[in-house]
Amino acid sequence: MRVLVLFDHSFRFTSKLFYELAKRKDLEASLIYIPRPSYDKACKEFYKSVNQDVLNYYKASLAHFRSELRSLGYDLQVIRTDSPRSLLKYLLTKYKYDEVWLDKSYYAAETASFTALFDSLSVEFLERAFTDFKLRILNSDLLLYGRNIATYKQVSSAASHLLDAKQYPPEELAEMRAYVEFFLNNKLSFNYLPVEVPTDPHDFNVSEVPYNEEELKLSEAFTNDLRISQPSYIIHNSLVNYAPNRNKATGGTGISGILQHGAADPNYIVYSLILHYLECSPENINYLDLYAYIRQLLFRNKNIRLAQNAPNMCLLPKNLELICRSYLSAPAYTNLFLPQERPLPSEYEKLAEVFEEYLKTYHTLPNRARMFHASVVLTRQGCRPIDGIKYLLDLYNNYAYDGQSPNTYYSIIGSAEFSYGRILRYNPASTLAHLDSELFSLAL
Repeated sequence: MRVLVLFDHSFRFTSKLFYELAKRKDLEASLIYIPRPSYDKACKEFYKSVNQDVLNYYKASLAHFRSELRSLGYDLQVIRTDSPRSLLKYLLTKYKYDEVWLDKSYYAAETASFTALFDSLSVEFLERAFTDFKLRILNSDLLLYGRNIATYKQVSSAASHLLDAKQYPPEELAEMRAYVEFFLNNKLSFNYLPVEVPTDPHDFNVSEVPYNEEELKLSEAFTNDLRISQPSYIIHNSLVNYAPNRNKATGGTGISGILQHGAADPNYIVYSLILHYLECSPENINYLDLYAYIRQLLFRNKNIRLAQNAPNMCLLPKNLELICRSYLSAPAYTNLFLPQERPLPSEYEKLAEVFEEYLKTYHTLPNRARMFHASVVLTRQGCRPIDGIKYLLDLYNNYAYDGQSPNTYYSIIGSAEFSYGRILRYNPASTLAHLDSELFSLAL
């Protein structure tokens, strides 16, 4: 059976897709990535405005993924075209694939547009041309308890269940262990089928991007960044006192950007941590730290599910008001369009400016600082919160390593709920008390 595997901004070597691909010995697989800016003018213009460090971070994640595959004898073929439909029709016709697998991104907002492309293809072409054709979307929902998480209470409950050994039938624990050991022992092996792209430039303006020296350098630099998402590093570093320190600038997971660009898979991280917890002595890992860490990953999973209900959500969602209506309470939604009446103390504005400058410089910001900054932006006197949300989306999309993601979108929109009807419950002093104050207080 032949499979065309398509990637869309998500490059996880430890993803469910490769796990299933390697288990199926009857498959021939082609690995294709079609960069969205090559066929989406709005996306191309957007990336021209993005901070260069953030753009290089994304390029490095792609370069690292290509490098990993090449070390195993495979190649991710990067193909630019201004007509992905025409390219896919060409590939499906020439190679007669039985299935197309889409590695649905855990974070990136490109998945919705690519899925819509397939919806269109199925109507216009696929159903007529390939009666047995099948599209499979292999996403990164947690295999056991990532389902049906829609509320914060369900997130907390799922995190508790994940850490309760009595919740697992033996076959589920065996599957979890097989998943982790598969990548730990580097067992990836499958039948690789490279494709040839049309050589006539008039055939829908298509060209393949070869692996080059610049990508090799980007990959080498990214390897050091990626190590903080490795389970062994998390266990001995990030997880130590994570619960009490997670809102500090140096105490969070540190992997939001890596997750956003697909270089780390939440399945692999969570399962590795759970197996370590279940198999080690209690003093070697703290339950509260592990619970808080896993809950953060599940909270992001919740936001992905919310984004799936807003399929037009992309880089700067045009349907922002509709998304806000579905996510916020009725009073908070109404408040979005009302100019705020109460002035903010000057020290609030000053600390918010410090946080914003920190974000622009380091491309990340601790959660508590994000909450404070967002709430200030949304409650400025004379401003409408809906305009503040648009400003924050622009800010994070352009400067944050984990911008352009459903998790960031819904965290920003959720700040409107948090701020409604009152000025912040956090003042500058209490906010700084939860952060590494030496990083910020000197600027006040």
